[in-house]
Amino acid sequence: ETVFLGLQFGLLLWTLPRFGLVGVAYTFAITYFLYTLGMLWVAKELIGFRWSFSTKRLLIVTLALIAVGFILALGTDGWVAVMGGAVLTILGSVFSFRGLTARIGLSSRFGEAFNRIPGLRLLTKVPPKRSD
Repeated sequence: ETVFLGLQFGLLLWTLPRFGLVGVAYTFAITYFLYTLGMLWVAKELIGFRWSFSTKRLLIVTLALIAVGFILALGTDGWVAVMGGAVLTILGSVFSFRGLTARIGLSSRFGEAFNRIPGLRLLTKVPPKRSD
């Protein structure tokens, strides 16, 4: 923790005068990315931690959605960027809903609320609730 706080402070001293508030955002993103990598390394060394396949898949899909979002924001203007962002948001939401319902089931409060939203069962391939 102390190492990463020192790194963050040093980066702030370097980026703030050069880039202003954007430099602060860069510093935040860089240090938390490095912090995550550092903690993964520590966890691997101490307890043999490894990410599961589903976690790796979730990260890849999330990073792909973020990358496409940045490309849309930088490469397009106006309504194209807005509509592209909306489509990406819907895709990410459907992916998240599928994962949540697979993990916590349809009998939870979330699953029951999810079942009441028209059309989402079709998008996520969640079977309809049976009333036996």
